[in-house]
Formats: sequence, C-alpha cells, structure tokens
Amino acid sequence: MKNNKLVNAALCLIILPAVILSFSFSGEDAEESATNSPLYKVKKAPLTIKVTVPGTITSSQSVSVVNEVKGSRSVMWVIEEGKKVKKGDLLVELENSDLVDEKEKMEIQVSDAELALLQAKEDLEIVKKQGEADLKDSQINYDFSKQDLQKYTEGEYIQKVKELKANITLAEAQVERAEDRLNWTKKLNKEGYVTNTELQTDELSVQRENLKLDTAKGAFDLYEKFTHPKAVTQYERLVERRKFELERTQHKISSNVFNYKARLRSREVDLDRKRQKLAEIVEEIELCKLKAPINGLVVYASSQQSSKGRKTNSQPLEQGVTVKQRETLIRIPTSQKMHASFKLPETALNIIRKGMATSVQVDALNSIVLNGTLQHIDPMPNPGSLWMNPNLKEYSSEVVIAEEDVKGMRPGMSCKIDILAKHFDSTISVPAQCVIKEKKKSIVYVVTQNGPEKREVETGMDDGVMVQIKNGLAVKEEIMLAPPLEESTKPEVAPEEFEMADGTPPATKAKKKKKSKQEKAPL
Repeated sequence: MKNNKLVNAALCLIILPAVILSFSFSGEDAEESATNSPLYKVKKAPLTIKVTVPGTITSSQSVSVVNEVKGSRSVMWVIEEGKKVKKGDLLVELENSDLVDEKEKMEIQVSDAELALLQAKEDLEIVKKQGEADLKDSQINYDFSKQDLQKYTEGEYIQKVKELKANITLAEAQVERAEDRLNWTKKLNKEGYVTNTELQTDELSVQRENLKLDTAKGAFDLYEKFTHPKAVTQYERLVERRKFELERTQHKISSNVFNYKARLRSREVDLDRKRQKLAEIVEEIELCKLKAPINGLVVYASSQQSSKGRKTNSQPLEQGVTVKQRETLIRIPTSQKMHASFKLPETALNIIRKGMATSVQVDALNSIVLNGTLQHIDPMPNPGSLWMNPNLKEYSSEVVIAEEDVKGMRPGMSCKIDILAKHFDSTISVPAQCVIKEKKKSIVYVVTQNGPEKREVETGMDDGVMVQIKNGLAVKEEIMLAPPLEESTKPEVAPEEFEMADGTPPATKAKKKKKSKQEKAPL
C-alpha cells in the first residue's frame, strides 16, 4: 500500500506541471503561432474548372463481324487483335463438331426419304382398307350421337326436372314445419316454459330451412335457364360434328383413291425439305469460319464494350470463350474519325453537360493533345459499375474527337480526357486548404491588426486545388493557409483549477487530492 501511494504521488508531480504548461501555451502562444503561420494574399486570377477521367479510343464507324451460327459456340481459334487483314482472311473459327454429327444424321434421313418415295405405291392399298374402317367407325359414332340426344331430351331431362321439383316440395314442407315449431316455441316462451336459447334455435332452424328452399329453387332455375339449354346445344352440336365427320370420311376415302400423285408429290416435297435442311447444316459449318468482309484493322468487340462499361463476358475474345448467335465478335473500323469512351462519376454530373469542350491525351502517342466535344452521357448509371460496387455510380459517356486520321492512333488505346466545365478570366480564388467547414458554413481566417479573424465566405466552384470565393473576401487581404483548431477541440479544463488558492503549490495540492481518493478507494 505504501509503495502504491508513493508511485501515485510521483505520477501527479510529473503530469500536473505538463498540463499547466500546455494550457499556458494554448493561450498566448497559440495566438502567436497562428499569427506566424503561412499566409495567402487574396487576388484575382484566371480559374479553370475541369474534370479529368481515363478513357479508351474507339472508332466512330466500323463493320461488325457477327456470329450467325445458331446457339452457343466456343472459339477454337481467333486472329490476334490489332492485326491488319484483307478481305476474305480468316478471323475466327468456332467449334463445329456437333454440326458435323448432325450433318451425318441428316444424310441418313435423306436416304430414308428417298426410300419412302418408292414405298408410296404400296401405301395406297393400306389407305383403302383404312378408309373402309374409318367409314364404319364414323357411321357408328353418328348413330350413337343421335341416340344420346334422344335419350337426354326424352329421359334424363324429364327425370331431372322431377327431382328438382321434388326437392323444392320437400324444402317447402320443412319450412312450414319449422315455422309451426317456431310459433309454438314463441307461445311457450311467453309462458316461461321455454328458454330464449331454444327460441333462438328454432328461429335459426326456420332461417336454415328457408335457405334450403331458396337453394332448391335456385338449382331448378339454374338448370332450366343454363344447364338444360347447354346440354341440348352440346348434344345437337355433337350430332352435327359426327355427321360432318362421316361426310368428311366419305370424301377422304373417295379422294385417296385418286390421290396417288399428290401422295407421291408429298414424298417428293419431304425429300426436298430434308435436302434443304442438309444444305443449311453445311452452310452453318461454313459460317463457323468467320472471314473479314473488308480490308482493315482487327478490333475485338469485347475490348470496346468493356471500355464503355457495358456488361460483357469476364474474359476477352480468345480461344475457349463461348459466344452466342448474333453476338458481335470483331469490328473493323471504316472511318478515320475517332471517339473516346469513358465513365463519368456521379459527383461530376452537376457541372458536366453535353456539348462541353474537351481535350484528349493519348498515352501511347506521347500524350498528344486532341480537341473534342462531349457528345453523349447515358441517362442511367452503368450496371457494370453497380455490380462491382453498389455505392459507385458511373455513367457511360462519349467524346467526339475533332482531329481525323491521327497517325498511330487506333481503337483500344488508353487516353486521359479533360472536360472543361467552366473558365473564369478573373475571379477571386483561394487554396482549398484555407477553407474549413463549420456547421455547413465555409470559414476562412483573415489576418488583421488585431490578429486572426474568423470570417464566413460564400464559395463557388472548385477544381480540387483552388476554390472560387463569391463573397466575403477582398483583394489584397491575407488569409491563413493553416487555419487554427476550433475552440471545441481544446480541453475544457481551465488553468485556474491549478492555481494556489490556499498557498499550497499546485503539485502538492494535486498530490493531496490523489492521496485522499486512494484512501477512500476500497482495497
């Protein structure tokens, strides 16, 4: 215990003087250091507000090489990107082993169709015998349909009407019986022989029997108005259909006898169709070899789509990649006019508009600067960026480059795009570090004869380095480049707490307080 007290007393002697020195420094010395901090003299100067983004060079016009093979295909071979080709050169070769197998199967089907054509004569006798059997079946079905109609109208309908009327009669009798019982119950209830619960039970019984009566009457009306007419119509329609089938069968049998030539022609058409299908498969096998339609430079479509931020396959066009029908695989530029595609951050939408002037620096051309115009900004954020990071919203945009036929420039090259949002020939602007935010207000510290003065200013646009000041500062005023800390960040303990109120040195007084606290603390 004694050793602990000695250690605590020593700590108080070391810490308290340091705290007192810090407060004395935070008073007068703080003002002196603020006065000696670096200053910036306010002046008017040109200010250019621009947004810089990375991009990719694309061609404004090109001929697309599209996969026309049905379904999905894997790439067996693809030409190197950036290579110059001539019309007819092989660009891409797709997997076609399944088409080769299908071709062999279709060749077998063509042979079968040729045999079927020879069997047409023998089929004629079979058709005749089948026609006789069909005619007999049609006649029987027609006779049965007429009997069914007669059975319903002369038997089932009359029996059903009697049944429904009997249900109504029974329901009326039940209602009458329930009402008589209710009347007796009411009399007995008045005399006190029957409880109210029994009276309510009889009243519910009357209601239940009335509902049954209404249901029976409704069933009868429903049957008379809907079920019966519908059944009659169905039976009559069945008779008409059976009669039509009988007549059709008769015509079919008579026409089949003289229909050999048409049958023969049908076989010929079937054979022609299979031969045409075989030709289509052969054509698809040829389409698996995509060739250059014109002379030009090979540019992978996946490279340009990725630069525009569209959702594409995770891998570029290469051997083993799966492609789909009508998917553009390669583009061959046909125009010397180039575009620059890029993704515009959402934070820049408030100052960037279509039609703004731009400058494009191509990395591979020693950062040559080209002039351009912002032509397009997508109305919705790019889904690719949202998939990678839901909090990152970027908009696919495009710049039209004014210069044409720039030597060495080709699609797919990386570039840097500067979009000129605003230019001020003469305006007051200060370094961004001079402006601090305090409760949504812009604050600067102006140096006056009485020391630093805290002043609120109205800010405008900024380029990330300099901030435009619309109101609050005058030319030739000096402001602090390193604004001091706010009062809220300073310690709240006043130095007066450590003054000698009773003549005891501060360290001794603190030691006594520390000692009293240790004595009161439990072991």
